[in-house]
Amino acid sequence: MIHRIRFTDSRARSYHKRLEVLAFRTNDPICFRKSWGEQTLRGGGWVIVPLNDSGEATQDIYGCDEEIFAATYEPSPSLRPNRYRKTETNGCRRPHHRDA
Repeated sequence: MIHRIRFTDSRARSYHKRLEVLAFRTNDPICFRKSWGEQTLRGGGWVIVPLNDSGEATQDIYGCDEEIFAATYEPSPSLRPNRYRKTETNGCRRPHHRDA
């Protein structure tokens, strides 16, 4: 039997990312090779390194276009250099299984 996953807004929850990221602006285009594929960053974008709960850099790295970064990140309240945090609310949904 195949189970289909359906996402419904009635089960959605909102949350804010609280962890900081390190972010560095670059004028050079960059290609990130990830396990899921490639991400290409145009020149003028931001290279982002997420930080863990202890404030240490994780082993992840990705890019963000300049316009999206400006709209969704702000300097961290810690005022430490190159530290930012997300400003927008993210949506999270639990899948609901139903029989096919």
